[in-house]
Amino acid sequence: MNKNNLFVFISLLSLVVFLAAWATPQQVKIAYAYHTFFACKHTDSIYVNKKDLISLSVQRLCAKDSAFTSYPIYSFDITYAERGLYQDSTGMPIVVTDYSFDKCQGDTLPMRWISIFQERAYPGDTIFIDNVKALDKNNKSISCKGFKLVVKR
Repeated sequence: MNKNNLFVFISLLSLVVFLAAWATPQQVKIAYAYHTFFACKHTDSIYVNKKDLISLSVQRLCAKDSAFTSYPIYSFDITYAERGLYQDSTGMPIVVTDYSFDKCQGDTLPMRWISIFQERAYPGDTIFIDNVKALDKNNKSISCKGFKLVVKR
């Protein structure tokens, strides 16, 4: 190899390494074999009014596979995205979302969350149930796809 070819080779190799270092990694999409059902009826994204939210919140969560076989849930995470109206530094109103998070044991929402929903839930608030863990027939832990609830009018 002469010096010109070596220079071109090193330049191209440097460019490839530089581009590989700055490339964004592809996000891995998880395919869940098990889904979580709110009140053993609703899954994925649902819109509920406040009255239905309260009545459904006292019922248990269910984990089901594609054949709709139920599995017992032993833990899940809840995130409550509560939209609130505040003022910025100039006194203009702005909408800001406050997030509350909790790790829950069992398959029902704790009563403190139900009372929070009764007192503070307004249209636009969103509740995420994720990181749901259940037990399969062999008592092995399985991960289930969560869901979100959006409070509507």
